[in-house]
Formats: sequence, structure tokens, C-alpha cells
Amino acid sequence: MRADVIPPPLLRGLLRTDAQGVLVPQAAWHWECGAGARRWSFYVRPDLYAPGSGQRVTAHCFEEQWRLVSALPRAGGLPPGLCRSVDSWKLVVVLARPDEQFPRALAASRLTLASRSTRDELAALLDTDRQQP
Repeated sequence: MRADVIPPPLLRGLLRTDAQGVLVPQAAWHWECGAGARRWSFYVRPDLYAPGSGQRVTAHCFEEQWRLVSALPRAGGLPPGLCRSVDSWKLVVVLARPDEQFPRALAASRLTLASRSTRDELAALLDTDRQQP
């Protein structure tokens, strides 16, 4: 396996916490806060490829996942906010309220890389929920 291919158990989200509770980069090599802890920017590593498909992992992948995960019950652990990819490597999240602990919430959330089949399953689940009275 190429070194730049993401093994699913090792790389899932933008960030994670280690055994001591310290935030550790995963797909994001850097992140920063602006606008009074409401605007967060995450910089996706440009050397990542998804296992199986070999497709490049970009900020657009995480924007799509945000859209799916934020529609889940309790928003999959994500606080209310807007997410957009500025380009292939920069993801910007603007929160409804300031949150200095947002990176920790993000690390604990369900915002992770997912295979196409997992994304399709999430989308089907959301469609089913919307159709129920």
C-alpha cells in the first residue's frame, strides 16, 4: 500500500484526540480560529488518497460529509454552523455561536471520511427520515 493512501482505521476525520486528550491532526495538517471563535479554518493535507478508489481527499470531501452529518439527529455531534470548501485544501466553518472548544467537538463528531457506499447509506437514511410524518 502506498504511504499516502489513507488506511480507514488510522485516518478518519480532520482531527482526533489522543489518549491524553490532546488534539492531534489527521486529515487537517493545520487549523486556526478567527472572528471571536465563530470562524474556523482547516487546511487539508494535499497528500491524501482514499483507500479503494485512490481518489484524492480534499476539503470538498469534508464539505459533503458536513452536509450529510449535520442533517442527522443531533447533527452527528456537530454544532450549528455553515461549512464550505474555499478551495481543494481549505475548509471554513462559521458557527452560529462562538465556541472555543469547537475543534474538540469536531474530533468527537461523526464528521469522518466515508466510502461512497457509506455516504449513499447516510443519504438514504436521511431520505427515509424526511418521508416519515
